[in-house]
Order: sequence, then C-alpha cells, then structure tokens
Amino acid sequence: MSKARPSVTQLNNDYVKSKSVDEKRHKKFKLVMRRRLLFYLAIILLVVGTLVFNVVKQQMRLTTNKAESIKLEKKYEQLVKQEATYKQQVEQLKDPEYVAKLARSEYYLSKKGEIIFTIPSKED
Repeated sequence: MSKARPSVTQLNNDYVKSKSVDEKRHKKFKLVMRRRLLFYLAIILLVVGTLVFNVVKQQMRLTTNKAESIKLEKKYEQLVKQEATYKQQVEQLKDPEYVAKLARSEYYLSKKGEIIFTIPSKED
C-alpha cells in the first residue's frame, strides 16, 4: 500500500496566513489567560485558607478560654465562701467568751478550780 496523499490542499495566501497567525495568537492569549486565572485562584485560595486557619485557631482558643473562665469562676465562688467563713471566725475570735470556750475544748485549758476529764471516743 502506498501512502495516500491528502485530498485537500492548503492555500498559502495572505488570508490563510493571517487566519493562522490569528489562531496562534488566540491560543497564546487563552494560555496566558488560563495561567493568570490559575495564579489569581492560587493567591485567593492561599488568602482564604490563611483566614480560615486563623478563624479556626481563634475559635479553639476561645473555647479553651471559656472553659478556663468557668473553672476560675467556680474557684472564685469557693474562695468567696471561704473568705466569709474566715471573716465569721475572726468576728468570733473577738468575743472573749468564745476564745475561752475554744481554748478549753481544743487545748484542755481550765478555769481556776476546774478539773478536766477526757472521755475516750469510740475510735480509741
């Protein structure tokens, strides 16, 4: 078999040459536009990705801070209760009768002429 010659011959006139040049320019223009579009798309994705990352990071930090805040508020409430108890004890310690009663019960101090008897507890 012999090679078949193409049945259509291409004309080499100015019109065909200008169309060919226009077609090459159009292809080059489309290629440049695609590259620009991809470049801008990559930049936009990079910026959006960075923004989303920062939002997620701050959301995690906010969640952690809220949990810590709740824990600290509970601790604060306990400390306020403890402070109220201490203030009450300070007020009681200003009363001489309470101090004397406390000294007799805790340190086995007695008044003049008193005898202290200790009764063993059930644990002994």
